[in-house]
This record gives sequence, structure tokens and C-alpha cells, in this order.
Amino acid sequence: MMEPVNRKITNWHFYTFMDTDGRYVARNFFLDGNLFEDSHSVPREDFVADLRFGVAVGIRSFEIVYAYDIRTKEHELQDEHNEFGSLILSWKY
Repeated sequence: MMEPVNRKITNWHFYTFMDTDGRYVARNFFLDGNLFEDSHSVPREDFVADLRFGVAVGIRSFEIVYAYDIRTKEHELQDEHNEFGSLILSWKY
């Protein structure tokens, strides 16, 4: 008779990810100014792209995710592209 295999089940999970995103911006109120009257504005880029990558680790229903984004220039007066990070804590029920 075979003995049962004693396996310890863990609820940990880990993954990495990478994502790309591109979009056409028809209007950006922060760059184009007021919609109803003439106001300050800057010449903006019509197409914007993002590259996002990150890592996630969790146990049971809890998860923590760190993502890092690199975004192309959003307007012509911008010296460099934007880079920023995000920290997400989540609980799934």
C-alpha cells in the first residue's frame, strides 16, 4: 500500500509583468486649456505611449504590487519623458 504524500500547501504567489499602451489624445484640458473660452495652453503631442513593468507578491487574499511607468512626452515644451512608480496594496474577498 502506498503512503500518502505529505505536501505543505502554501498560499504565496509571485509574478512579474510588462505592459505597453499607446493612445491618441483628442483633448487634454490640462494642456489645451478651457473648452468654453480662450485660455492658456501649450502645444501638445497627439500620441502618447507608456511602458509599464513591475512585480507582485501576495499571500492568501492580500497582495502588494509595485509598477514603474515610462511615458513619452505629452507636450512639445517638455524636456524629458515622464517616469513614475506606483505601489498598490489589495485585498481580495
